Amino acid sequence: MFNRRHTSEALSRLHATFELNHARLVRLLPRSLAAGSRRDYQLAFGEVALTLLERAPYSDLVAVELAQPGPAWMRPITLQLRRYHDANMSEVIDWCGERTVPWQLVERPAQLARDEKWQWNAFLAELLAELQRSGRLLPASAFDLS
Repeated sequence: MFNRRHTSEALSRLHATFELNHARLVRLLPRSLAAGSRRDYQLAFGEVALTLLERAPYSDLVAVELAQPGPAWMRPITLQLRRYHDANMSEVIDWCGERTVPWQLVERPAQLARDEKWQWNAFLAELLAELQRSGRLLPASAFDLS
């Protein structure tokens, strides 16, 4: 298991990623939008849809869908995020149908890396950065992943 110093450094790194994701997400999908609102972006490697699924007083549920051109067997990447208003953090709670990985893994499934939770959130951070850098907002009817 982790030693205490490594655990606090890893937790600090994870929280910094949550805060970065939140700051970027608020710019791309403002908190003022109503539940069901959707923003579609075009990137060089595919299209990304950000959908506000649920609004609550202290948090939102957001879906991120990344459709990539490719073979028919390749499914889109789908994420669900919980955006916490009071903590100014956003974390991935679902990755392509896989539920979230708890911070302290009591029984770690063999297929998951020790830092799986951080990897999911680091991917989100890179995707949101790319959306801010070069994403082009599409008209509402131009993009449909279903």
